[in-house]
Amino acid sequence: AGPRPQRGTFAIFNSVPWERTGVVRLSQALAQARFTAADGTPLAAQRVAGAWWVVVPEVPAMGATEIRMTAAETKASPGPFSWQAGELTTPFYLVEWDAHGRLTRLYDRRAEREVLAAGALGNALEVYEDKPLGGDAWDIDLFYQEKVYPVTELEAMDLVSQGPVAAVVRFRWRYGGSTIEQDAIFYAEDPRIDFDTRVDWQAQHQLLK
Repeated sequence: AGPRPQRGTFAIFNSVPWERTGVVRLSQALAQARFTAADGTPLAAQRVAGAWWVVVPEVPAMGATEIRMTAAETKASPGPFSWQAGELTTPFYLVEWDAHGRLTRLYDRRAEREVLAAGALGNALEVYEDKPLGGDAWDIDLFYQEKVYPVTELEAMDLVSQGPVAAVVRFRWRYGGSTIEQDAIFYAEDPRIDFDTRVDWQAQHQLLK
């Protein structure tokens, strides 16, 4: 394989019938790069796990735009985020987790209110016994809720990336012989929160919620 190109152009398509601003992920890109819109306007970009996350603004409805990549030295920036073990401050939220990786606080800074009820937990993983009376491969009977096992064996909770685009907090749980890895993604310019979850499930007659 030859050397990677020092520049490139990417076509970004918007398949929905309204104008859209969002983050695109480019896995085939330079390790050090800057990104601009077609008119030369700089775009916010952040290196996350070997890929570039780039904020692409105002892509027209059912249309496309171009962004351009050029080789350039880039300095890591913490962006608008503040992190200490178990607590994250973003432009939109104050977030806290307990020792088991469950959300104990999600405060909406714009609305000035708590999202979670007092004493409630968010993103709490639970395992239920799944032994239906029939249709073992697809039925879930109502009584499955009678036996529930919280997933509490948290092996790791780390801030793995933060910058001008997003902050990514990574969790890893173990449940018996199964492992659950999750990235909680908070964005700098969007109140959306993503929970990107990968599961290596090694249990039978149990379901995870």
